[in-house]
Amino acid sequence: MNWRTGEAAIRCGKVLALAALAVALMGLGGGDQGAEGDIPIPSKSYTVTLTDTQNNTLEGERFTWEGNVHVRAKFGNATITIPFEKLRSMRMNPGATPEVVNVEALLKSGETLALTIEATSKCYAVTKFGNYEIFMGDLASIDFK
Repeated sequence: MNWRTGEAAIRCGKVLALAALAVALMGLGGGDQGAEGDIPIPSKSYTVTLTDTQNNTLEGERFTWEGNVHVRAKFGNATITIPFEKLRSMRMNPGATPEVVNVEALLKSGETLALTIEATSKCYAVTKFGNYEIFMGDLASIDFK
């Protein structure tokens, strides 16, 4: 066996081992957006009073729905987007299936809309005791300040 051929085989083995390690390490990262407990930071801060289905009430800032400063919902057969600046409050009730919640949205204009929103969509806020994350289906109401 030629010593150069053996040296080349060792180098090739090292390169392959390094490539395998790199692939394995890439698989460990990035599953979640940031560290546990991190919340999306909105472009504009909205302050809300949140009440969950167990009647726990708190005030939160930097409120977002799915990381956005608007909510997307079904309005009849249509899908609509309502910016938070147009909302006064939202009252949630169980939907026709566990996958959705019925929402009575009161707009600042005084109009009321009957909406349907996915129960597993998430709301986020910053509270005086830390970050807050809750499924839409676990909320009873949202009051915008």
